[in-house]
Amino acid sequence: MSTFYLIATVTGCFFILLLCVIVMLIKNRKKPRRPLDLFVYKEYDSRKSSKSAPISRSVTPTKERHSYAHVYGSVDDSIIRAATFDSLPDFETEKVQPEADGEKSKSMTSLQYQSHILEMHQQMSFKSCDIESMVDESLPPSPHGRVYFKTFFDESQSKLTVTLLHVRGLKGRDKSENFRDPFVRIFLLPDEHTCHTSKTMKTTLDPIYSESYSFIIGVNEIKQRSLRFTVYDVDKRRLRHTLGHVIVSLRDIDLTSSEVICREMETSLHHGPSVGEINLALSYLPQMERLKIVILRAKHVRPPSDPDAGFYVRLHLLYGNKIAKIKQTMTHAAGKELNFKESFAFSTSNKAIENFSFIVALVQSRDATAENDIEIGQVTLGSFTHARGAGLIHWQEMLSNSKSVVTKWHQLNVPV
Repeated sequence: MSTFYLIATVTGCFFILLLCVIVMLIKNRKKPRRPLDLFVYKEYDSRKSSKSAPISRSVTPTKERHSYAHVYGSVDDSIIRAATFDSLPDFETEKVQPEADGEKSKSMTSLQYQSHILEMHQQMSFKSCDIESMVDESLPPSPHGRVYFKTFFDESQSKLTVTLLHVRGLKGRDKSENFRDPFVRIFLLPDEHTCHTSKTMKTTLDPIYSESYSFIIGVNEIKQRSLRFTVYDVDKRRLRHTLGHVIVSLRDIDLTSSEVICREMETSLHHGPSVGEINLALSYLPQMERLKIVILRAKHVRPPSDPDAGFYVRLHLLYGNKIAKIKQTMTHAAGKELNFKESFAFSTSNKAIENFSFIVALVQSRDATAENDIEIGQVTLGSFTHARGAGLIHWQEMLSNSKSVVTKWHQLNVPV
């Protein structure tokens, strides 16, 4: 029993000592200094704290007054309170302005921040009014939209500067979503692999960009090039849809002035003269990893000089830049309309659908051998890295409407 009492006594003393240490630490703990304490001050109890007050006036009871930066949140409703003292306490400045892009953050008081915000608000208002003044309200409504831009060519540096101002008059997706998330890509044709991409503006039909881009180009070839503006929309599934294009030849505009240029958007691009039309249907089943194309019919094809000649369609399936499959339809006799109605299905297992593309070519057959066959025209269907214009739009609509067949007519262009 003596051993038990001894252990109990030692344990009790240990806990009492630990409790005393905790109490001492709590009492001696220094109170942390809050950031708002920098703006707390007390009025002096002496009547000398305000020399302008008469001696007969009773002293106002001592009361803490607080001054915080968020009081001055509104520029229009700002209130400035003044008081006179024999001496003012030293206040530390507060960093209320976040670091801006391209500028070094500065320490400023709340009143300086008010002036800064007011000045920025005036600049933004002027900028918005300046953009709106560029719009000619007398123009009739555009069926697809208009692109506003400026160009300037510096011969000393061989640099073409293109300023994309804004796009106006886009059409909404549908009745439930009457808006777009548009962005613009700018090409200096005939180079279609190098481009500049603007920012994506959210939920708007009249996006304002005011972004400048530069192209390095020689003086001798500047008049032989063309600018292309392609406007896209990004939907909820992050799929890109082509809304329209604007192509401007640089020989038709004044590159020495910075006048605002307005051009109507078109929904299709033609890279060459059309030699006919072909009707194609596309479908894609993601779960089955199956890509299908149907060659339906062709029309407006120039009749051949040889009455015995016929036509067939040659289909190339490409993965990247390599030909994966080659198929062709039956040969049909020449006529006003060629009805093929043949379908071809391909497996896309373990491969990205964006890397696939079709080259559909209408071929004139002269005899039983393929050596004398003549390719009349062709069209390319695929993603942005492979196709342009109607072929790109058809491919994107196929991806947007999976499990359904998307049918479109395409212009056959002379092969380059």
